[in-house]
Amino acid sequence: MRSKKVLIFDIDGTLVNSGIDWERIRKLFRTSVNIDIDGKPLAEVISSLPEKVRISLEEAIAEAETSSLKYVRADEELRNLFMKAKRLGYVIVVISLRTRSTATEVLRRLGVMEFVDILVTRDDTPRRDEQLAEVLNVLKAESKHVIFFGDTPWDAEAAKSLSIRFIRIVGDGRVGSPPENLLRTLREVLGACQ
Repeated sequence: MRSKKVLIFDIDGTLVNSGIDWERIRKLFRTSVNIDIDGKPLAEVISSLPEKVRISLEEAIAEAETSSLKYVRADEELRNLFMKAKRLGYVIVVISLRTRSTATEVLRRLGVMEFVDILVTRDDTPRRDEQLAEVLNVLKAESKHVIFFGDTPWDAEAAKSLSIRFIRIVGDGRVGSPPENLLRTLREVLGACQ
């Protein structure tokens, strides 16, 4: 039996330059909870906070995520690359530390939702390693047949912990569009598969 080939994508900074000012939100965290959160994903930090503080910070993040939607627009090249990946037999997965509702809306606006087989968000788990492990478990996929596209050191660490190939995407200033680095890299990956 042939193993599933899987492409996993993060959203913010990977599939789209969302325009969210994460540094402003990190500063809000530092002043609200008086803890140093540098080097830690926000979603993980939130999950361990007292309820009152957690709710306040979750609201600030949800507002930033919702506000960013106005910038996201369809990208024909990304859509074509996802279509090609499906023709080549790839399972397409998106994992995000966004809520399921805003993640779904980003994918819809990008024009790629119909190609996504699995969507895992912070509503499922706020830990990136657990998101990736859930995907492997649901698909019964071998990590050697999986490529994860992400943009943070935490993405890289989570991929490494599960022996998943990681490709680092570097965002650019084109707010609302996929980073050119993603499009170029995805063209190369899919071109090598023909």
